[in-house]
Amino acid sequence: MLLFAPVQLCDNVSRLILIKTPRSLAPKVRAVLTCMTSLSIGGQGNVPVTLSVVSVHGSLRTTKRSMITKLRTSYKERLQMIESTDDNHKNNISDREKRTMGQSLQNVLQELHAIDF
Repeated sequence: MLLFAPVQLCDNVSRLILIKTPRSLAPKVRAVLTCMTSLSIGGQGNVPVTLSVVSVHGSLRTTKRSMITKLRTSYKERLQMIESTDDNHKNNISDREKRTMGQSLQNVLQELHAIDF
């Protein structure tokens, strides 16, 4: 049996991937992702990875709602981490960096809203 699960969305900042698969294949996709230990990325050979399934949803609406919540939380945490690192160096994160992070989140949210199963 061929296991086909196209990636609908991949965000590097939040490290979230949205995969579309039939419900009947969801357990197999979960098993494959859990057992995966490395990826070949850009011809760099094998890069070690740890993957896990965060959640499984039955409809597009609940999937999008969950992803929006997870993306916003992830970006807020990332921004707070950058700010706390900068506070240790007595520098504040610049408005430009905040706008860049905000624009990045906005772009990912637009991609997410455009997905149609």
